[in-house]
This record gives sequence, C-alpha cells and structure tokens, in this order.
Amino acid sequence: MRLRVVMAVALACLAVSGVAMAQDAAALPSVVVERDGASVQLQETAIRREDGGLAVPLRPLAEALGGVVQWIDATKEAVFTAHRTVAIFATSSGRVTVNGASQQLSGGVMSYDGRLALAVEDLGHLGLAWALDASGSTLRVYVKRAVVSVDVAVEDGRPRVAITGERELSYTAFALTAPDRVVVDIFDAVILDEFVPVSVGAGGVAQVRAGMNRPGVVRVVADLDRPVGYRVSKVGEDLSSIQLMFNSMLSEVSLDDSSAMPGLVVRTSSPVRPVLSEESAPGVTVISLPGTSLPAEFEHSELGGESIQEVRAEQAYDDTVRIVAVTSEALRPLIRRAGDDGTSWRIDFAVEIVEALIWDEPGATVVELVTSGSVDVNVMRLKAPHRIAIDLPGVWVPTAVTSSQAAAGGGSLGPQVSGETSTGIGLRMAQFSPDTARAVVDLPGDFAHELERPDPCRLRIRVAVSPLWRRRVIIDPGHGGADPGAVRGRVYEKDINLDIAIRLRNLLVEAGAEVVMTRDDDISMELEERVEKANSSGADAFVSIHCNSVFDIFPGGTETFYYNLAPYSQELGVLVHTYLLRSINLLDRKVKSRNLYVLRHTNIPAVLVEVAFLSNDYEFSRLQDTSFREKAAEGIFNGIEAYFRSEIYQRWLARLRGEPVDETWTPSVVDYGSGAEVAGDAADAVDAVDAGDGSDASDTGSVGGEGQEGTAVGPEEEPVDGPTEDGVPEEDTAAAGGEAASGESLPEESVDVPEGLEGPLPERLEESVTEEGSSQVTAPGGDTPESDPPGTDVPHRDEGATEATAGGTDEGDVEAVGEAEEEPPASTQYGGPDGELTNEPGPEPRPEREPEREPASD
Repeated sequence: MRLRVVMAVALACLAVSGVAMAQDAAALPSVVVERDGASVQLQETAIRREDGGLAVPLRPLAEALGGVVQWIDATKEAVFTAHRTVAIFATSSGRVTVNGASQQLSGGVMSYDGRLALAVEDLGHLGLAWALDASGSTLRVYVKRAVVSVDVAVEDGRPRVAITGERELSYTAFALTAPDRVVVDIFDAVILDEFVPVSVGAGGVAQVRAGMNRPGVVRVVADLDRPVGYRVSKVGEDLSSIQLMFNSMLSEVSLDDSSAMPGLVVRTSSPVRPVLSEESAPGVTVISLPGTSLPAEFEHSELGGESIQEVRAEQAYDDTVRIVAVTSEALRPLIRRAGDDGTSWRIDFAVEIVEALIWDEPGATVVELVTSGSVDVNVMRLKAPHRIAIDLPGVWVPTAVTSSQAAAGGGSLGPQVSGETSTGIGLRMAQFSPDTARAVVDLPGDFAHELERPDPCRLRIRVAVSPLWRRRVIIDPGHGGADPGAVRGRVYEKDINLDIAIRLRNLLVEAGAEVVMTRDDDISMELEERVEKANSSGADAFVSIHCNSVFDIFPGGTETFYYNLAPYSQELGVLVHTYLLRSINLLDRKVKSRNLYVLRHTNIPAVLVEVAFLSNDYEFSRLQDTSFREKAAEGIFNGIEAYFRSEIYQRWLARLRGEPVDETWTPSVVDYGSGAEVAGDAADAVDAVDAGDGSDASDTGSVGGEGQEGTAVGPEEEPVDGPTEDGVPEEDTAAAGGEAASGESLPEESVDVPEGLEGPLPERLEESVTEEGSSQVTAPGGDTPESDPPGTDVPHRDEGATEATAGGTDEGDVEAVGEAEEEPPASTQYGGPDGELTNEPGPEPRPEREPEREPASD
C-alpha cells in the first residue's frame, strides 16, 4: 500500500515537472533570419541563457545567412563565415576577432547540449541586429543596415534625395499613382532618427518623407505634383548611399537651318548633357538625354526638313529620352551648348572630311578632299606666304591636321592626310568658324592652280609645280619614211631625230606638258603636213629636231634657227640653244634667223635645232651613244622649260588675250657653265641673219669660208621671192655653189659597224634634210658603249645603203645629187624575239624621185 502511494507521488511530481518543462519550451521564441527581403525560420528555437537572456544557435544562423561554422578543437575556437564577415570566437577568453579586429564579447559563446550559441547582444559584432516581437514568440535577426540620414536638395532645377546608411544598403524603387509618388524601400535596415518631411516644390516633387514601413524595412517616399521620371543608384566608394534623382523635362525640339550646318535645338527644364548613342548609324543619328522625361505632348511628335528628313522623340527608358534624326546624307552630329545654363543644346549635322590625299603627278601636285556629303566651296589665293585657302561651309574638322603630321606618323582625331609629295607643297586643315572648315594648301611659290569637282563630295586642287604643266608643245622629228635625211653608213638622221624627239617627249610629259608629235614612227611627212598639224593643235611652242652634215669631217657643233614671231621665237631659240649646249658641250654655232618653211609658216613661236654633225667623226660617235641622245633631249627640255618660265612667254599669253604688249626685247644669255640667266646684248647669243652664202665668221670650224671647199648645210632652207605676209623680205638662202655642189663625191670610206649595232632602234628617231649641192659622204662608224641597253643604239641600215648625203632640211629646194638614191629600207618595227626590234627588209629601190618642192600656195 505504501509503495503505491510513493509511486503515485512520484508520478505526480513527474507530471508537474513535465508541465513546467513544456511551459519553458513554449516560452522560447522561434528564430527568423531576414536577408535581402526574404525570411528564413530556423528549425531550432532561441536558447535561454542562465542569466535569462536569449542566445541564437550559431551554426543554423550561419547557414541561414549563406555561411558556415567550423570548430577547431585544438584551439577551442569557432570560425563563423557569412555575409562578408569572418569571425573567430575564442570560447576560453570570451573574445571574438572580426575581419582581423579583436573585440570583447558581452555574453560570449556558450555550449548547450553540444551546440554553440551566441548571445543576442553580441550579434552586432557580426553586423546583425535582432528584435523580439511584442508577444515574445519570434526573434527576428537581420543584417544591420542603419539609415543614418535622408538629405533632400535641388540641383540645377532637379530634386535629389540622398539616403545614407552605415554600410551598403539593399533597396527597391517603384512608382505609385493616385496620388503620384516614388517609393524607395530599404531592406534589413532601421532608421536611427525620426525623419521630418521636407517640402521641395521643384521639378514636380512636392515633398519627401521617410520612416519604418515594417520591421527591417525603411521606406522613403517622394510625393509628386505630376508624373516625373527618376533614377535610383548607389553612390559612394562603399556604396553606402542611395541617390534618387528626378528627371529634367524635355521642353523643346525644333529644326534650325539658319547656318551652313542644319541642326536641332533641344531645350530641357533643367541642365542635361546629351549623349551620342551607340545605336547611331550612317544617315540615322540617335541622341540620348539621360535624366530626362518626355512630356505627353511630345509623344509621337515628328519633324522633318530638307537635310534633316525626320525627327522624333521618345521615352526610351524611365530616365532617358531618345531623339532620332534621319538625315539625307551621312552627316556627323555635333553636340554643342546653345547657352550657359546647360538647358539649351544645339545638335548640328556636319559634313565630314573622310579622306585627304596629296600626291605628285607630272608637272603638278594634287590635293584631294573627300567629304561624307555634298558641299560647296570657296577658293581664295592668299600671299605672303603664297597659299590657297579653301573654305568648306557645313564641314567639320575636329582637330587641326597637317600633312607634316601625317608624314611623321602623328595621330589626330581629324582626317588623316595620306600620300607624299616632293614639291614642298603642304596641306593644313582646321575649323575656321563654328560652321565652316578651312583647308590651306601651302605653296613654295606663286604657282598656278585649278579646281576640279569630280562629284559633289570630292574636291581636287591641282597645283602646277612646273611651268610646263598643261602647256602644249609640238615636237617635229625631222625627215622620216622615204626621206632619211643625212646618211652615214647605215645610220640615218631620221632615226636619230626621232630617238631624241621621243626622249624629249617623255621628259615633257613627265613634267606635265601636253605633247603633240608630228610623227612618232618612221613615216613620210610633207612640210605642209607638219605645219598644218602644228597650227591646228593649239600648241604654245614648236621645236623641230635635226642633225647636220656637210662634205667635210671637220665642221661640228650645235646651231638653232628661228624666223617668225620675233622676239618670242628668238627667246625660245636662245634658251633651247643655251641649255642644249650646256648639256652636250659641243661647239656653239649660235642662234640664227633662217627663212625655213616650217618656221615661216607656223603661227606659234617655233625653232629648229641642229643637234650635231653626222659628218664629224667625234659627233657622229656621240650621236650613236644613248646617253648623249638623252643629254640632248634633257638640254632641249630645260630650254623649253626656261622659256615657259620667262617674261617673254607671259607677253605671248597677253598677246593671245588681245592685250597690248611691249615687244621690245633683249634676249636672255645663259652662262653655259652655271646655267644662270643674265641680261646681255642680243648679239652675244644670236648671230646676225645668215646671208645664205654658207659663211659664218663667228663659227670656228664652220664650212664654206674662204679657202675651204664645201658648204655648211643649214636646215630646211628655201629661196623665196618677194615680201612675206609681215612685210619683211625673205632671204634667198640657196646654198652657195662649190665643188661639192657640182655633184662630186668625197672619197668613200669604209664604215665599221660596232658589234651590237646591227639592229634598229626601239625608239623611233628624227629626220634630217639634204641641202642642195650636197655630196655623197661616207665616214667610219663610231663606237657605242657596250653598257647601253639592248636595242637602244642607232640602227644601221642594209649594206647597200652606205652612201651618205650631207644633212640638210626638209625644204622643197633639195635637189637630187649624183646618182639616183636608193629607197630607204622599211621603218623599224617592234616585235622581234625577246622584245628586240626587228628590221624588216625594205622595198625594192625606186626610180630617181623628183625633188620636194614648197607648196604652190606659198
């Protein structure tokens, strides 16, 4: 019986104890961890400490925060890692080291049933905060983000709200209507001080207020007068601040064609900075206005014009307005301030220089500008220093650009100048005014230029760096075809003439001249054909090229003839003669007036040059030398160039324009050694008119003087009767008689053909003329340097053509001398093996031909 009583009492005690234990368990609050707006309830409840306080299980807390807890048994330490925090708890000392900083715990880490727990008072060391609800049933643990301040300001008419926390804040923002307002909720945060609403009254914002919306959420509200765009962003190095910036309002978009650059005017309610969007493409420009809202009246608003075909404005994002402009050409948008307050902007659409080129061509330097769209230009010549200024309205050059920078490899935001020039001409480009670019072509001297517009987007300035540029020159290689000119052995004057003429032509073309050849092949050509071709070509000068020959091997040298249009032809003759002598260094036989058909009947300044004597052994050898013929061409070229640079040529141009011209003139004299032109008496450079008797006392070694047999045979001489058209009697220049004139031949010499000279010349040569009374002459052939390129030597004709006539001119008073001449072999032809020239067999010898006569119309 007693046992039953004891057992009943024990059971009653156990029941009471169980009820008490159940009551204690029910009294422990659950733990809810809040992070980034989400809540996680731990499976374990809070733990009651011996002092009555609460503790939180450490490992479940770390896992709820996305972390872990590790126990180091050797040191009796717990390592807590979560949410950018590493905390080492020393259970023996009651201290914690958080991210390297040691701190004393108030409650410490304790162990309950083998589990570690942290007093709620020490959660702050981990950056956490806690709160127990009013019923005591739930313990909320959240990341501590205290909102320290909420500041309101108005900057450039735009309201700004700055929310600052102790550390990085997590938020969300949204707009509400009825009434209009913008809300910013900050999670896992508390506001430390009570916030008093701030009245704004600007930019559509009425007031700003802040407070706790619910536990752990701070709410900031901006009450609006009307819908206003906004932007929310984190700022500061530690991202501990949230900035709410309200948008400016777009107030105007309009077209403006008042300047050379078509443009748009954009105005906003407060300062903004337009940005060129990456969405832009050629012909389509997209401008973004960050921090801007589009009023309702601007929706689907479209504008259009001639250059700017379409404009529309749209709200691209909550805080960005996008302006889209469609242009007729690939124009570059330029964003410029239209006022000082930043609320007015002008978006100009400019043509760009997409390419700038400079290069040399024969006789000229070319500057070419290529633009992205059509453009008008204004070209001006400026002096001191000489330059060409090219104004380009509506064109934009971002930075100054020079051709020297391009040559040095310097970078630039502007168009790069491509190409090279050796003439000293340079190109500069810069922005001359807000709507006009200027390109400047710097000139070393007062050079002529011409403007070309291949198309509306391309401008080309061609600067003449040579006086020969665009000048037209007639080159007349004497003789040709059936008329070989002077012949020595198998060397024909007509071939030498053509060779020198072609070399001269190449030099002239390279210098920019336009060249007309009376013949460029071995063809027959009458004198009147040559004159007609010269007079119909619109040329500026006429140069006939010949070689001399007489009945003696001693006379030699260079002489030049002119006749009409003195002083123009005389100056041309003096300069050509002077530079030719300087180049080939032969005897000076002077410049002479001679009544020759091609000189008398041309209506432009004209000269005839006798380069050298085939009858002179030394000069014959030189004429077979490629380098000598090249020097002869260079000398004639230099003389022609000097003529086009001379004052007398400017007078000739004035005469052609019908302007009064002073034709009094002192011919130029050039020192053969230096080439420097000096003033001098005309008699020093120009002989008196040849009397026609073959004598010339001033010419050392000339043939036909007293005590000598033979006659110095001049070019294209022709006897005429009566006055000429200009009233000046023409001279009777018939060759004087002599033994040679009677048809007697000088002793024939054998002609040795140097090895390699058997083939004809690749470049056709010129003709020479037989003078009345000439004799048949043979002379030894000259050696040609072996270094000459194959095919560049004077061709030698068939063995049967060994008789040489003294060289004369193409005139009609040339009589056949002695036996009938054989027909010259066919002209030199191209197309031999390995690119060599071939000399096809000529036709059968023809009967004795009648002498050429001057046209009856004369």
